[in-house]
Amino acid sequence: MSGGETEARLREVVASAVRRVPGVAFPASGIGGLLRGGQRPVGGRSSGGVRVTALPGGGFGIRVAVAVRRGHRALEVTRAVRRAVTAAVGDEAPGGPLGVTVTVTSVG
Repeated sequence: MSGGETEARLREVVASAVRRVPGVAFPASGIGGLLRGGQRPVGGRSSGGVRVTALPGGGFGIRVAVAVRRGHRALEVTRAVRRAVTAAVGDEAPGGPLGVTVTVTSVG
């Protein structure tokens, strides 16, 4: 699998893991995430809000942007997203260093 294919696969794996975290309204990607409001994309398959970058020394840097559902604490959701992403990527691409950044863009 090429580097680009690996990154694309990891984006999908990460997006799937993020959508399953309680308190996540949706992965948010820029203006598209804001316009979507609290609704999931058709089919719930978008990897919007997830960026995967191969690191020079090996492994991946992952940036996730999410909207948090009302009634959930952003800090707790952020921590849960980080754990879910770390576990999902570890299962898919074990052994490499991993940097995970989670940003809450809104409460929806």
